[in-house]
Amino acid sequence: PLNKNEPEECCNRPPHLKNPYCLDIEVPEDDYFYRKFGVKCQDFVRGFPAVRPGCRLGSRTPFNTLTGVIDANTVYGVSEQFARHLRSGYGGLLRMNPVFSEYGLKDLLPMKLDIPDEGCTRTNRSQFCFEAGEIRVNEQLVLACMHTLMAREHNRLAHALSQINPHWDDETLYQEARRIVIAQIQHITYNEFLPILLGKEIMEKFGLLLQKEVTYRTVYKRNLVKPLFIFHSFQSFILYP
Repeated sequence: PLNKNEPEECCNRPPHLKNPYCLDIEVPEDDYFYRKFGVKCQDFVRGFPAVRPGCRLGSRTPFNTLTGVIDANTVYGVSEQFARHLRSGYGGLLRMNPVFSEYGLKDLLPMKLDIPDEGCTRTNRSQFCFEAGEIRVNEQLVLACMHTLMAREHNRLAHALSQINPHWDDETLYQEARRIVIAQIQHITYNEFLPILLGKEIMEKFGLLLQKEVTYRTVYKRNLVKPLFIFHSFQSFILYP
């Protein structure tokens, strides 16, 4: 899906009307595939440039809007303003859509009514996509399922915590449920995902394996800069089956 907030047309605009980030791609006349469709140019818009560490000169580096830690930003968003937008405002719950509750089925993610075409391909104006902490929630079915699962888990935890601690207010319930969800995602990442991706040898070498006994390790470095390296998110982390 296209992000309708960004200019996407470069090829058909004269130079003086092009977005400054346009870097359209010319397609050779003898291109094996695109010549069948008469395509001679492909639209391409570069991302916003980011400041390099220490303001050093160098190659253009894209601006990354996501956080560099495993903090469940796909569930809660990357800004306080958007995180509040996703909340119901009571009981520490996230907004959900109980569209099938009369059939005894669980809630779905809320509909994206604000800027409905952003990250969403709608067949007509009466249809809407899901809204979650990450714009790519509607990119594919499995991704939408994972977003729905974690949002439901947050609300399940918030409800359980409210039963145990009836004196907690909305903010406390939300933050405590959020902390547990973050811990769950971190545990799944290090206990199940990374061992398959990296292998046990690499996990042992860099001290990434979880401890089998229930103890604590004080290895967290509060002052460590935690960037999300561009070459990782744009290249090495793009996994295909």
